Amino acid sequence: MGFDTPVTARYGTKSMAFPLALSGKGPSGSILFVGELRTVTTGETTDYATDFAVYSQHICLNVTALTGSGSVVVTGTSLPEADGIPVTSDTETITVNATGRYQTDKKWWEVTNIDAIVSGITAITYDIEVCGYLDWGNESTSVIGFRLDGVMDGASPDLSLRIRKIQDDGSKKMTIVPMEDIGFDLGGGAAGIVDNLRTAGDDRSYTSATLIGGGGTDININLKALDYNTYFSSDENIIEGAKAEGIIIDLRGQPTSGGITTMDRITLILYYSQP
Repeated sequence: MGFDTPVTARYGTKSMAFPLALSGKGPSGSILFVGELRTVTTGETTDYATDFAVYSQHICLNVTALTGSGSVVVTGTSLPEADGIPVTSDTETITVNATGRYQTDKKWWEVTNIDAIVSGITAITYDIEVCGYLDWGNESTSVIGFRLDGVMDGASPDLSLRIRKIQDDGSKKMTIVPMEDIGFDLGGGAAGIVDNLRTAGDDRSYTSATLIGGGGTDININLKALDYNTYFSSDENIIEGAKAEGIIIDLRGQPTSGGITTMDRITLILYYSQP
């Protein structure tokens, strides 16, 4: 369905929480709150016939070089959303006519073959990725914002929260759209809140992280945004259910100082609305 009237006027706000215990993680580690984007193999130039598990995720082909155009066929065991009953020897065709990321509509349990040198494609170089994300069961959803709360063990943390949208641009082409990239830099760099996406009047640097802890005491952090419906000028924060879109959320440590090594716990609350 389309979003033809202001989302804030039509939907009530809902929320979901993602708590994480972070002890023992390295300073430059990355931890997913929700979703997955992992690489199976890179630089493939022929058909791929090595079985790999998918676990109810989409298959992404990142095409880096292409001569000609045609159909790439994915074969394996798919896992339908409606009933979760595996369909063996299933196939899906992706029409590849340019470089870029392509995504299957179906979710898969296992893939046995990717036939790439067929029907008009004379040369291709591609990476295979497994892509899973929060999609609310393919129901259209508006992401309103988030709240992030955490406690650190006194040392200087350097970390950032990233919220990214997996966006379908038509004909199974896919782009990764940044919705949020904000964090704390309490050691080595410009101390305080660092907003990597917004500048000038839209910057979220509304408080000083250097004033809320340190010196061997616990540090409590909080980041909050509830303005996605007004900030985004197009459809960046809207997940269209019919287009197999969704979001990936991860926490990334920066190795310039303590990273996420000293994090005791952190909780993300995601706010959203639906028809």
